[in-house]
Amino acid sequence: MDILQLPSLPHVTPIQQAWSVLEAAERSALITRADDRPTLITGRDIAAGENRGLKTLADLEGVRVPSALDVPGLDVRAYSAEDGWWAPALDALDEPALRVHVERTGLGGPHREMEQDARLQDAINRILDGLGEDVALVGMAPGAAILMSRHEGGVRDLAGPPKACYCENPDYPHEYDDRRTGDPCDFDDYSVRCRR
Repeated sequence: MDILQLPSLPHVTPIQQAWSVLEAAERSALITRADDRPTLITGRDIAAGENRGLKTLADLEGVRVPSALDVPGLDVRAYSAEDGWWAPALDALDEPALRVHVERTGLGGPHREMEQDARLQDAINRILDGLGEDVALVGMAPGAAILMSRHEGGVRDLAGPPKACYCENPDYPHEYDDRRTGDPCDFDDYSVRCRR
């Protein structure tokens, strides 16, 4: 099981600002929300948006992320519907350890590793089973969101910073760590652009 904190930004955030947030948070993805639909946006999505001349996170497609809010019968308390700040009332699952971890992580504080615990795994599995998913959002506040995965390593690829360089392909920018701006892409006729 994995639990990972990601940045959370309003859908009107400029994509260049979103990129800066990813780098500062050392995460390769973030959560945005429009029309009560949490969406996962990756560094590659942002690079593709820049390559197409798009301006805000709302212009990017991303991937819809199921959330604990979608579990039938799960009691969810909304701290602020206006700001999109919520967390599941995990007492309903009779699993205080997960609630304590979500609160301890602080929805904005540094990510902390979770101790493996069979009861905690059961609580996570109940949420994920209720959604029919392997990955889901378990809490969200202005600035931060918490994603959980049924499997070890399920969200690990999002835990590091975004790649330094992407090619300028508008549909699927290939990522690189060891290139310089202007180098050719190995997979198509586009050039590579680096951000650091």
